Amino acid sequence: MDSERIRKWPFIVAGVFVCAAGAGVGGFFGAVASSLYDMEDSHLLDLGLWLGIAGGLLAGIVWCRVMLRAAQRYRDGSSGVGMVGWGALWGIIVGLIATVIVHGGLIIASSGPYTAAIWGLPFGIGAGAGTGLVCALVWWGVASLERRRRRLQSADLDPTK
Repeated sequence: MDSERIRKWPFIVAGVFVCAAGAGVGGFFGAVASSLYDMEDSHLLDLGLWLGIAGGLLAGIVWCRVMLRAAQRYRDGSSGVGMVGWGALWGIIVGLIATVIVHGGLIIASSGPYTAAIWGLPFGIGAGAGTGLVCALVWWGVASLERRRRRLQSADLDPTK
């Protein structure tokens, strides 16, 4: 039955927001990170921005795939608080992945210092946790609307009511 499956289009709309947020945060911190490296060519200064956008976009896609499963569990009766916590945790994980993408690319393109990558990790953790938390709250809102829609739909189909 179609009502048993979770509708994906509301989550696709939320996913666009998540990916845009990831790309924005990644681009900002990527641009900041590029200033920590000794770039001889001024065109390479934009590299951190673009690596951050790409890493943040990839992080957003991975986060959405994981959180779609969490929304399914929430719809089936699990806690919304757990889903928000799971979103923040996965925000940290994908934030670290995006940080490695940014600093890995900058290390390859620059002549040093490589210690900037170590300083970037706490920013990746913090940015990932913050962005993951905000996106998880949006995701929870969409999942709550989907859960309510499902309950109303099943109440309309119930012949005893």
